[in-house]
Amino acid sequence: MSNPDFTQEYPEMAGGESPFPAWKVNILPHDIVDEEQTIWRYTTVPQLINSLRKPKQEGHFSLHFTRTSWFDDEDDFEGTVPKRNIRNERENLERFKNINSELDVEEHLRDQYGGQLPDIDSIDKQGAMERLRDLVYMNCWTAKSVESNPMWHAYTNDSTGVAIKSTVGSLVESISDWEGKLFYGRVRYIDFDETQLPLSPIQHYFLKRQEFIEEQEYRLAMTFKQTPAMLNPTDAEEMTSPPDDDHLDVTADLNSLASEIVIHPQSASYLKPMLEDVLCEYEIDTNLVSHSSLRTA
Repeated sequence: MSNPDFTQEYPEMAGGESPFPAWKVNILPHDIVDEEQTIWRYTTVPQLINSLRKPKQEGHFSLHFTRTSWFDDEDDFEGTVPKRNIRNERENLERFKNINSELDVEEHLRDQYGGQLPDIDSIDKQGAMERLRDLVYMNCWTAKSVESNPMWHAYTNDSTGVAIKSTVGSLVESISDWEGKLFYGRVRYIDFDETQLPLSPIQHYFLKRQEFIEEQEYRLAMTFKQTPAMLNPTDAEEMTSPPDDDHLDVTADLNSLASEIVIHPQSASYLKPMLEDVLCEYEIDTNLVSHSSLRTA
């Protein structure tokens, strides 16, 4: 497969001035990527310190991108194609077969979707859309104007939890040092059994089941090197082999990314000065550290 010219084929997704081009992903034409949207990344102080240790540049930290096929949030639908989309494609191919009798509809669908095909017990080969799940890595944020109490409890602990506050534009422009393609956008929550949307392959990574809607997720999707993620893949064997690691680390400038680093509302009193000392060692602005708006005293 050859890499498409994204700027020509998808001008509405072309990125502006940044360390490398980034493409906005809108599931529907009326969706708008708001660069000023407030986003939050909930984590723990040990995890934050670990991310500060990895880059060679002071003032930077490492963003953790998880391989889609390794997601452990009990959502096996990440990066998959809605069943209604596949059924609709089968119907279209059956109609096309009336014109081209040599078309093997089932073989075509197996090559493209493999085990994602609905109503089939087993597939003896990997489909291209399955292979793509091994080549796309994601970094997830919560898109809300204020803190989220459920997110504090889901992704941190009471004693060492922190949340990095940023905006979509600041996050994207803070990233550097990567060879692949970066896509970003708000996640749309749908019924995977009944909803049908005309989608490019990369757009599937911005869909989740409607049971997760309380997360209000905003995400970055990064392809492994030059994976042609927006091309319509049909054969897994033609695609590059994935690396061994289940994650990728991408360098970002924390000083320009963060507007605040907020401490868990139930954290111990020593956490703020301790975190400020740590950030000072890595040349991160200590004025970014603040207490949660949910803290009572």
